[in-house]
Amino acid sequence: MAERCAVLAKEAGRLGLKLGDCQLELFWRYAQELQAWNERLNLTTIVEWEDVQVQHFLDSLSAALVLPAAAQSPPYAMVDIGSGGGFPGVPLKILLPHARLALVESVAKKAAFLRHLVQARGWMGCRCWPCGPRRPAATHCSGNDTTWRWPAPSPP
Repeated sequence: MAERCAVLAKEAGRLGLKLGDCQLELFWRYAQELQAWNERLNLTTIVEWEDVQVQHFLDSLSAALVLPAAAQSPPYAMVDIGSGGGFPGVPLKILLPHARLALVESVAKKAAFLRHLVQARGWMGCRCWPCGPRRPAATHCSGNDTTWRWPAPSPP
């Protein structure tokens, strides 16, 4: 596993985040699920394994650098709004397995992928809410911290 996830383990270490073998295995399995579903649903344009490790996983894990110390122990809860393919919520769940996580996604096909992922991994304390403007997530989930990806500005 260490060889397959060498980039992820090394770069996470440079961020001060230690990933164990079990966590690296979960990232590998997550990537496999993402790739399989992506063939049918176009969840992401980033598909090369090295790029997935850096642009999806490490980018998501970098959010852990600004989480409070309370995130390191239960009870701790996060809400990922606009989860898409699970970023940054799923990588943060892998890093912090004790944390509760609500994945909020308005696109039905992406929400279906997230529900499948949560069920396939048997993650306790992790739920997916297929919410949108007509079904707000605020009535269903709450957390200590809320995460989302902010899109980069469009070039002029």
